[in-house]
Amino acid sequence: ALESSPTPPSPTPGAAATVEVPSPAPDAAAPDTPPSPTAVPDSAPEKTLPNPLPYGDIQFLSPGPLSKIASPIQLHAYLSPGNEGRVWVALFGEDGRLLLRDTFILFTSGRYRTHLIEDLVFEIQGTAETARLEITTYDEYGRISALATQDLVLLSAGTSDVNFPEDLYEGIVIQQPAPSRLIQGGNLVVTGVTRHAPEGKLQVDIVDAEGTVIASQVIWVSEEELSEGYKPYAGEIPYEIEKPIWVRVLVSARDGEMSGVAHVSSTVVLLSP
Repeated sequence: ALESSPTPPSPTPGAAATVEVPSPAPDAAAPDTPPSPTAVPDSAPEKTLPNPLPYGDIQFLSPGPLSKIASPIQLHAYLSPGNEGRVWVALFGEDGRLLLRDTFILFTSGRYRTHLIEDLVFEIQGTAETARLEITTYDEYGRISALATQDLVLLSAGTSDVNFPEDLYEGIVIQQPAPSRLIQGGNLVVTGVTRHAPEGKLQVDIVDAEGTVIASQVIWVSEEELSEGYKPYAGEIPYEIEKPIWVRVLVSARDGEMSGVAHVSSTVVLLSP
């Protein structure tokens, strides 16, 4: 089933009554003046790749990176849908303008992955332009669960030249904190490996069930090359709360191009003072 809508998802009945739903672009939750990046904490674990590498929550099976596409885009993705099975798809032109946005509902059980196969019709004014195809999922509180993008070249006419995906691994892997982990002491250590490192930085946001950003911090990505295109990242995010709460930790690669964001990964943890 297909729904078309320019607005982000709303929380399900029974969720917090005053949920501030984030924009489909994660930059909406960013503070006006980003904090200075933190250094890698001394307690950061050894810089190694997970074994095995996890597959992405959102995997582009087709089209692959920098495919040359004439309308329609024949999208084939393999992913874990968001709340109520919803998946948000958007296409941004090279100047950041929104070319299309659709919502699809996929039927699956729990967090099992399923296929999204759709034809996306678009129009451009010139002969060709670069563009960014974005897929986003949200949780029951309207927070981003995952966001992945694929950069393409759009053609106004002609024959598509579709590239294969390089692989299907997760673009930003969060190794610490582990899901559902209890975090205490006022500092959240975030570590992992990433293939996305715009200007050598990542953004970390801690968001509660009402959509409030409890803490936000820019952290450095190491210049050390591991393998498979990954580099390690680590940082500490100080937070202040009065009682234990469940939060979603979002790690975002914001490159300022087209949609402004290249990738978002997240995990849910329990914060305590």
